[in-house]
Amino acid sequence: LVILYFTPTSTDNYTVYLNDADYIHFNQITLKAIGTQYANVVRFAANSTDNLISNCVIEGSTELSTSSNLSLIYASGSGINNNVFENNYFLNGSYGAYYYASSTVTGIELNNNTFESQYLQGIYGRYTDGIKITGNQFSNLSSASTSSKGIYLYYCNQDIENTKNQIDMSTGTGVYLYYCTAGSTNRGLIANNFIHVGGSSSGNYGIYVSNSDYLNFYYNSVNITNTYTYSSAFYLPNESSSYSSYLQLQNNQFVNTGGGYAIYFYEGGALNASDYNNLYTTGTYFSSYYGTGYNDLSAWQGATSKDLNSVSLNPEFVSNTDLHVQSYLLDNLGYPAAGVNDDIDGEARHMTLPD
Repeated sequence: LVILYFTPTSTDNYTVYLNDADYIHFNQITLKAIGTQYANVVRFAANSTDNLISNCVIEGSTELSTSSNLSLIYASGSGINNNVFENNYFLNGSYGAYYYASSTVTGIELNNNTFESQYLQGIYGRYTDGIKITGNQFSNLSSASTSSKGIYLYYCNQDIENTKNQIDMSTGTGVYLYYCTAGSTNRGLIANNFIHVGGSSSGNYGIYVSNSDYLNFYYNSVNITNTYTYSSAFYLPNESSSYSSYLQLQNNQFVNTGGGYAIYFYEGGALNASDYNNLYTTGTYFSSYYGTGYNDLSAWQGATSKDLNSVSLNPEFVSNTDLHVQSYLLDNLGYPAAGVNDDIDGEARHMTLPD
């Protein structure tokens, strides 16, 4: 067992520092930063590319801080391409992985990691085009910060992939996508995710999308137990400019048992297609469209001409966080979605009647 640890300072805020470093592999090492104001564990500087961190424990500060000075992974600058993080355990810190590129980078992957007890965000990506985030688990993210997010992507374009992640938020937002623009021939994919958001405060959503284009949302299961009236399983806010467009929603479970919305679209024009979903809420308002609330699926269908083959049923999830469906009424009600042939467990979906 190899353990590397250091008490960072304002001038040397890192345990491991990669500067213009390429093709380095850290494997089966415990990396720790000990500090209350400065505690970056692994820091990537400009032109550090093609590095791999796998099977490591990456542990940081338990301070309740929103400062990126306490993020476990801190990457900034240009040319920080093709860096991969897989099968790691990220513990504590303000962020699990804070990837703040100054210009577009590509080839960033975070696969099959566990993120636990981050105060603000599990993963933050900026200018990380085509980022792949797959098979990660997020738990015990701070209940002290309503701004907490499991995954936050900002100006991440092209064919981003956010799939098979299990996100348990005691408060905050599961997946937050802001100014993420893909294309008609290389659409982004958000699929096969389990997302739970609890709590009682405002500003809590399962999936939040703003100013983003050409994204496919397929086979996601979202469970909102947050009791604030305006919480929503899927949420698109009022956009003052750069309106979202060409969003497709199919075969999702958007469920709100806390009394809020199943789906909320302020900018209705963003919704290119939505169908074969299960939209369910225990709240007074089922959905909202262009600022008008609708009480049930039929009213939503009439207002939007969307979700004509969708249903509104209690899926009977195994638990608040285990979102496997137990209701037989939802068997075989989906429609095949291109590019998604298995489920979150890796089991093949039915080729003609998926659920």
